[in-house]
Amino acid sequence: MLEKQPLRQSPNLQRQCELLDLSRSTAYYQKRFDPQRKAFELKLLGLIDELYTDQPSRGRYGMRDALAEEHDLTVNHKRIRRLMRKLVIEQLKYSSNLLNIFIQI
Repeated sequence: MLEKQPLRQSPNLQRQCELLDLSRSTAYYQKRFDPQRKAFELKLLGLIDELYTDQPSRGRYGMRDALAEEHDLTVNHKRIRRLMRKLVIEQLKYSSNLLNIFIQI
């Protein structure tokens, strides 16, 4: 008579992570998607682009102050910096030499 062979079970999650050289937190990670945050970020991108077009000399702190004054939005300067990088915009820095060139012309 044939003997029943036990079903081979897959290794538990801890063992699988060890074999793949991953931390267990990586296996359990689930990316969060927040539609309200995404909508707010898109709104901020538009406002930052608009403010930058009006006055490109504003840096992240000037942009933060302008958003607070004109649109009543309190936003961290680090978030503004990240969004400005996403838009690939930088503050235009005026030097005295640059101003002297334009004055002489």
